Amino acid sequence: MYDLLTSKARTAARASLLAMLAACAYGCSDGETDPQAATETPVETTAAPVSFAFNSDGTAYLQDGWSTPEETFTWTVGETARLLIPAEALPAPGAPQTGWTFALESWAFLPNSRSNLRVEVTANGTAVGALEYALAEGGHEMTMRSLDLGDAWSPGEPLALTFEIDDPRSPSEMGVSPDDRRLGIAVSTITVRVAGQ
Repeated sequence: MYDLLTSKARTAARASLLAMLAACAYGCSDGETDPQAATETPVETTAAPVSFAFNSDGTAYLQDGWSTPEETFTWTVGETARLLIPAEALPAPGAPQTGWTFALESWAFLPNSRSNLRVEVTANGTAVGALEYALAEGGHEMTMRSLDLGDAWSPGEPLALTFEIDDPRSPSEMGVSPDDRRLGIAVSTITVRVAGQ
């Protein structure tokens, strides 16, 4: 009788142990976590692209120096254009603090009689470089250009960008159309991301 009870007890204990192991395979019960099954939260290294197309969220971030948003982009108008991307639309604290760039999907107003356009860029009051558009290099086609933000921006902060356009011209003065807006660059999207992403 003793051996029979002992055998039954061992069988029950084995069954209980197997049940506990099976439960931990899908996440241990009673608030416990299987260390091998735990995963770290991915580090955010790229923000969702901010679009400046008609009816997109990004058009609310435009300040002075912009034309009316069009189907897939918005033109700068005049020598200076400013925008402010709020912190909520950018990588949050906890992301890497350095090594960030912003990528600008854009093209320049370069009629055949004008071969290049230079745009100086400031981020949060700090000069971060210049964007060069050349007709011979497809500057009049929508392409992606990037600049390092350096110490000008960190995750959790808003990003204020200023574009200084060198000698913007209107289609009317260039003999292209009656449009008298002094156009610089057409901006489609801006993406803030870690360099190399």
